[in-house]
Order: sequence, then C-alpha cells, then structure tokens
Amino acid sequence: MPRPATWKPGAAGAAGVEVWRQRYKESVARTDQDIKAIWDALEDSGRLDRTILVVVADHGESLDDHNELLHGDAYFEGVVRVPLVMRVPGLDGGKAVDALVSQVDLAPTLLSLVGALPPADIDGRSLVPLLTGESDEVRGTTLVEGGVTRQVGDIPRGAVISPPWALLRQDRGCGEAGGPPRKPGEPATCLFNLEEDPGQTRNFA
Repeated sequence: MPRPATWKPGAAGAAGVEVWRQRYKESVARTDQDIKAIWDALEDSGRLDRTILVVVADHGESLDDHNELLHGDAYFEGVVRVPLVMRVPGLDGGKAVDALVSQVDLAPTLLSLVGALPPADIDGRSLVPLLTGESDEVRGTTLVEGGVTRQVGDIPRGAVISPPWALLRQDRGCGEAGGPPRKPGEPATCLFNLEEDPGQTRNFA
C-alpha cells in the first residue's frame, strides 16, 4: 500500500511533484543553517580547530526520478550517492575527492584520525590515505543494502557498485529502462553503466 507522503504528491501530478521538490530544497537550506549554527558554536568556544567535523547523509532522495518519490524501494544513484564532507584539523581543506567510498569507511577513518587502532575484522577501510593525498582509491566495489524494502523470498535486494557499473536488484523495477518480465515476488535486475548513462535509463541486464 502506498505511503500517504508519496501518494498525495504523485496523485496531484506534475504540480504536486514540483511542490514536493520545492519543500525538499527548503529542507536542505534549513540543514545548511543548522550546520552553520554548529560551526559558529565551535568557533566561538575555540574548539573548531580541535574538532573533526563530518557531514554525511544516510540516504539520498528520489524526487520523481524513475517514477519514485521518497526512498527505500529502489537503489538508483539519487538515493545511494550521498554527500560526505569532512574537515580534519591539520589537513589541507577545500579538496573534492571523486573516489568510491562507503559509509562503513567512516568508523575506521575516525579511529585512525584519533590514533586508535581499528578492529581487524571491521568492514570499512580508512579514508585517511585519500584525505592526505597518499592514494586516490580505497575500494573498487561497494555494497548497498537497507531501506524500507522487505526481503521476499531468497533473492536479496540491494546494489553492487563497481564503477562504471551499478547492479541493482529491486522490487520497483528498473524505471524508464524497463526490463524482462518477472515472476511474482522476483526483484528486477538492473545493470547500468554510470559513465555512459548517468541517468540510469538504459538497462544492460
């Protein structure tokens, strides 16, 4: 059953989706104000240059991309590619890094930065080599799972990202890219080349 939060804007058509997008834009602006308040408080207290700051999202959002509002039923780039901004005292800032990373990399990164030893069996990898310029890559593949999608049957839902390829297994289908017929309860298999098709409209699967 569709959630009211997504059904109502969708039922209103293009005008409803536009209002949805505008509200989302406004929420991002409010988040910017909240981050500034934290920054100012750290600066005023003299702790800014002794504090590691990390801004990251748990997920992105679909704003009618691939016929989905909100998030949780699909693993398109708009949902799985999230912002990650770090400020580390003593390291040069203002540098954008276009490397594949995962949220599981945050724990070993922060442990390394404070001089602690990450557990040997931890899933993530420290991003310190990226931050210091010693390396331009920490991983070639990452896995995506979670969301509100419930597991049905024995086929897992999620995504494997290994640039330039993104392999998605999701109940929502492959959006505009379509796909072959599916059995009841079987997720769609979507394979996209993110370099040639960043909008994920051509399914190679």
